[in-house]
Amino acid sequence: MRTLHVACQPFPSPQGTQALIGAMLEALRASGDAPELLAYAHGEGRAPAVPVHRVPDWPRARSLRSGPSFAKVALDLRAVAALRALVRRRAPALVVAHSVEAALVARAARVPNVAYVAHTRFDAELPSYAPARLSAPLEILGARLDALAVGAGAVAAVAPSLADALSARFAIEARALPVPWPPAGALPPPIGVEERRAA
Repeated sequence: MRTLHVACQPFPSPQGTQALIGAMLEALRASGDAPELLAYAHGEGRAPAVPVHRVPDWPRARSLRSGPSFAKVALDLRAVAALRALVRRRAPALVVAHSVEAALVARAARVPNVAYVAHTRFDAELPSYAPARLSAPLEILGARLDALAVGAGAVAAVAPSLADALSARFAIEARALPVPWPPAGALPPPIGVEERRAA
């Protein structure tokens, strides 16, 4: 099945969300699916062996920093047209919007068959990028953006607690993505302080 993943961020990048998206794309490809990705024009590191489509490189942004910026808003607006064109050209069975920004892009592009994968709650994350005095209005803005994102289509989340929080807050059925790695009990025990000193 051809899926088109949308990540309004630099890709690849040695950051958590990008690493998770890369692992998901690799797992889908290994299972016989045909995933593709739309991301910003820049990134750092090795991209997965899947087609990566790029938002036009203007305004020219090179920062890998997380968080909002005027350049990212402009790139997200350009992503709307890029997504529409890709959906017409590639006809994916499903558009997978990773994070709030991509869900908003998918809604603005009015593309069919969208699944929103929540990587965070914007009402909790957005205030962390500004001084404390702006926390309350940014939390309200984040909640409104979360509400728009969950309205983009089917909703999944990267963690069960996030799926539960979105389900309760918006009276929807958000599902947690299955974990593609071994559960904590299958991992080796952490190295203790004494073992670290001895190493």
